[in-house]
Amino acid sequence: MALTPEEHAVFSCSACDREITCTASVLAVKDAPREEHSWSIEGSSSHCVAAYRLSKALGLDVDEPFDDLPIYNKDMETYAADYVEYVLDKKSQCKNPKVYVEEKVKSDRFEDVYGTCDCAIVNDTVMYTIDYKYGVGVPVSAINNSQLKLYSILLLDTFGALYDIKTIRLCIFQPRLGNVSEWEISVEDLMKWCDEILTPAVKKALSGEGEFHPSKHCRFCPIKERCKALKEANMQVQEKQIPPYLMTNEELETVLERADEIIAWLNSIKDYALGQALNGETFKNFKLVEGRATRSWIDEEAVASLAKENGIDPYTSSLMSVSALEKEIGKKKFRELFEALSMKPKGKPTLVTRDDKREEISPAKLDFK
Repeated sequence: MALTPEEHAVFSCSACDREITCTASVLAVKDAPREEHSWSIEGSSSHCVAAYRLSKALGLDVDEPFDDLPIYNKDMETYAADYVEYVLDKKSQCKNPKVYVEEKVKSDRFEDVYGTCDCAIVNDTVMYTIDYKYGVGVPVSAINNSQLKLYSILLLDTFGALYDIKTIRLCIFQPRLGNVSEWEISVEDLMKWCDEILTPAVKKALSGEGEFHPSKHCRFCPIKERCKALKEANMQVQEKQIPPYLMTNEELETVLERADEIIAWLNSIKDYALGQALNGETFKNFKLVEGRATRSWIDEEAVASLAKENGIDPYTSSLMSVSALEKEIGKKKFRELFEALSMKPKGKPTLVTRDDKREEISPAKLDFK
């Protein structure tokens, strides 16, 4: 499913971090079609379910979305219930609050800057800006989150005259990763960021004076497969090496810092080239072939019947996994009945950047047995 460019703001809230850092990308992606992948379709569907359940819990009159959803499953309902509980808990902490669900926000402050905020809770002094994340790839932090800060500015421009808001609380609710991140900023500091960082970036981007700046934000850029600046950044090799044939640890770190980004970029190149080939494009050194496939049964009932006639039991059974059973019966009941019977083994050692919150371990402490 492809979305037309008209359905997206030129400078959008959801891509704010990339747009501020890589200002030239704003106009570069303006007319690019936005191909939706399975994970983005699933995310959109889950947002519809969560918004519907929250609206019903708030007593709002809304239509059921289920008939129009391309993907719908029990997990979406489970995590939507967690989201509703989270929002209602925040609402209970406010005096006479107003709750906005899937609120479209736009401001006269900027041209071609708008978006849809998942949820906002507003009262006389505090505003909660809440974003529901369904992804399982990367935990998202609310700390200095550009997307949430932009939503908050647009919300303030929309409702600020009705309230005397002093504090903004940014909230990320990402239930599939068990990630709840919250961060607080004063309206004064938020508007300072708006004046010093956001507004100059928007003006620079929309005027065509932006610059390309490849970084981690490229992961979700719709033109990353064709971006020359990203290609140059990923193909650069540090020349100064001592000794000349081996990298030092410092040089190794420069590669490690970009390893995940480069791998993701290379995979996106492969996917893009495959799509081009499927559309009839030809390449000099590559060709389209049929991939390897796994055998499957034509008629499972016939196989089962024939196996039993020959004294063979074709069925296998296994105990449900911990996460599968927890999803099946719910977290509360799982804790009551099965928590003591479950365990979480030590994770396989892995290298991460120093800003990762996990505790550093010493090789001497590892039990390799």
